[in-house]
Amino acid sequence: PLRFPEHKAFLRFVHSAPGGGDELYLGHALPGAIKRYVKFWLPIVSHSGYEGQGGAPLIPPVDIAWVWHLHRLAPRRYATYCTERFG
Repeated sequence: PLRFPEHKAFLRFVHSAPGGGDELYLGHALPGAIKRYVKFWLPIVSHSGYEGQGGAPLIPPVDIAWVWHLHRLAPRRYATYCTERFG
C-alpha cells in the first residue's frame, strides 16, 4: 500500500502525464483505458504476479494505472471481480 506522500505523487503524476489529466478525468481516454485494463493488464498481472521478465516489476502505463487505482477504491468489488475472473 502507498503511504500518503507516495499516493500524492502518484496523483500528481497522473494529472500531469501525457494522456493523463483531463483526458482521463473527463472520459475522452477513459473508455480505451478501461478496455486495455480489463483485456490486457489484469490477465498479465493475474498470470505473472507483479513481476515481468527477469523479475523486473511490472509498471502499468499511466492510463491503466489510473483505472487500476479507481478499481481498487472499492476493495470488496475489486476482490470479488478478480476472484470470479481469475480464481
